[in-house]
Amino acid sequence: MEIRPYLITKSLVPENQESPIRFLLSQKIFTLRYFYHRNHFPYPSLLPDPYYLTIGGLVQHPSYFHLEQLKSMPSKSFVIPLECAGNQQDKFTPKVFGEQWKDGAISQAEWKGVPLKDLLLKAGLEKDAKEVCRC
Repeated sequence: MEIRPYLITKSLVPENQESPIRFLLSQKIFTLRYFYHRNHFPYPSLLPDPYYLTIGGLVQHPSYFHLEQLKSMPSKSFVIPLECAGNQQDKFTPKVFGEQWKDGAISQAEWKGVPLKDLLLKAGLEKDAKEVCRC
């Protein structure tokens, strides 16, 4: 785990660090060094060669997509904010369980990748499916 002196550390295991939002309000895109980190678990070990994405459950064609396949697929890019649901949780009365975030659990970046919709279409998502989750 890395202590990032430009972020406000809440915990290191799992890593939870706030953005110094007051310094970033005029920026459209936050650089990675100022992007907040919110984790419920330690980071998994990922190596690029064996990395793949599995889609299963209520699909007609359970699928595996290797990282190189994903990189070669059409992608889209959007500038979008990402905010933790617990942002400003330190203001709750009475206090609630969890990290006591101030106002720095929000950041904005350019996100690029294969749309999940495209991957679910390839896998043949069943009409009865209700949610998508990482298991």
